[in-house]
Amino acid sequence: MRVHLGYSAAQAGAALIPETVMFLLLAPVSGALVSRVGPRWLMVAGMLVVAAGLIWISDADPGERYVTAILPGALLWGIGIGIAVTPLTAAVLAAVPDADLGEASGVNDASARVGGLVVIALVPALIGVAAGQTLAGALRDGFQPAMLVMAGLCGIAAVISAVFVSDARRQGAPRMVPRAPDHGCALPVAKPSAA
Repeated sequence: MRVHLGYSAAQAGAALIPETVMFLLLAPVSGALVSRVGPRWLMVAGMLVVAAGLIWISDADPGERYVTAILPGALLWGIGIGIAVTPLTAAVLAAVPDADLGEASGVNDASARVGGLVVIALVPALIGVAAGQTLAGALRDGFQPAMLVMAGLCGIAAVISAVFVSDARRQGAPRMVPRAPDHGCALPVAKPSAA
């Protein structure tokens, strides 16, 4: 956004504050919904809403008003992330026994970080940096295609979630929301005595 729309670093950062606010507001709500509807369709819906936000932002042009060019896309992006992230974490943690919750959480967190690094490494290809073209020119010309590619990847993530994430609650299946632990740092729950 800095180069394509002419924003300063502070303006570009502030432009996406609504995305973070929406995420913080919706993550607990989607977490409560996981136990009722399961993670699959929340993840699908969230990724599709993120894709819509990226498509909206991709259409922004220099000189357009923030309220019409960026804000709706940033809000959609935040809504989508807020809907999708908590169910993803719940699905990961529900797929392992209680004894492996720490490891599963660590793998989930590391996967998110590696995914972010891979996308950052792909930025030159996404924006079309070519020999002889300046980075500023590539950022200006490649902004829209890069946003559309990212929206397409969110669409693919939605399809993968719809196909491979299960809401099944069979006998003996892992819980969608892990119960509170009775080991580790948590205090044990006193059981009534049979007197």
